[in-house]
Amino acid sequence: MNHLETRWIFQMLQLSTTQIPLVLDPEEITMLSRCGLVVTRMSVAFVGPTYLCSVEPGNIMNWVTLLLEVTKELMDLYLVYPRNQDPASITRHFRMSAYHVRTSPPSEREVVGICLRMGFLHKLRPVLKCLLSSRSFALETSLLTAASAAKQRRRVASQKHGLSSGTAQDPEFFPEQHEHITDSVIRAYDTVLAWHTSANFLFRHRHLFPNPNLNIQFLSYNPMASLRFSNLQAACQDILAWKDPNGSFHSGHYQELAAEASNGTVHAEALLMSYLISAEAPEEIRKLAEKVIGVGKKCCAICWLLAQILTQQRLAHFVLPGTHATYYPWVAPLNLPTSVLLGISQNL
Repeated sequence: MNHLETRWIFQMLQLSTTQIPLVLDPEEITMLSRCGLVVTRMSVAFVGPTYLCSVEPGNIMNWVTLLLEVTKELMDLYLVYPRNQDPASITRHFRMSAYHVRTSPPSEREVVGICLRMGFLHKLRPVLKCLLSSRSFALETSLLTAASAAKQRRRVASQKHGLSSGTAQDPEFFPEQHEHITDSVIRAYDTVLAWHTSANFLFRHRHLFPNPNLNIQFLSYNPMASLRFSNLQAACQDILAWKDPNGSFHSGHYQELAAEASNGTVHAEALLMSYLISAEAPEEIRKLAEKVIGVGKKCCAICWLLAQILTQQRLAHFVLPGTHATYYPWVAPLNLPTSVLLGISQNL
């Protein structure tokens, strides 16, 4: 323990007691007890069993130990693991530079442990803020700001030497310009818990999502029969005749056709662009410097990317009404050159 850590602990011992209500599960209470922390159950519950937790001079190091141990358990489970070291031999005073991103998928049991510890760290955020926002800690951390800025300059200069992403040296965890070290700690803490925080926010603020059950859909690609441009008109006539042999469409049929067209995986913009660069397009259209795609709505992100790649490869210059930057199921139309398909794949 260095001189700054010793002074910080001494000054933190002068803190007044802070009471923080937390909604805790039995497993989380067990983790608290393991670090010598005792909580009191409140008579009034919020969204679950609520306990009153005290942050006081006598148990500050217990809270610090709890935060370190839960974070290390989370890292050992999934996020990162030690390089060439036995995880059991690592003490709770770990160094982030000894870890890197884990590539093997977690087991079902490990996923449960990950969710438990991420949820617990999310609940402990008020405790961490209480420890970092003390007046004495603010005075102490001002001594570290200059050193942090110097480290930032050295790290930025060393990025050109190929630092690997996903490690403790990832630029995402660098202090930002003029950022206080306490804000940097909270930002890094929130970065680790980002996916849990976002899911928790969406669930708590749901309006059109009253069912707490989550449904997951897997999209699969079904091969389709090829359709040449030469028989496109005949195929459309066959489809319309099959829909209504008498030709008397009801408005409901129009709506069904529109819904099916909107959910098509071969998008109209992509089909038009593919047709206009093919040999089957009229000569007078292929000679135009700019080819305007007249659709009523903005195109998806992949159709917009297709137009950009066609322009970059000087196959044609297309003008689209814009993009809403949303990705939908997308199947490439016929006649697209292999170089264009590779360009789309590389950009994705």
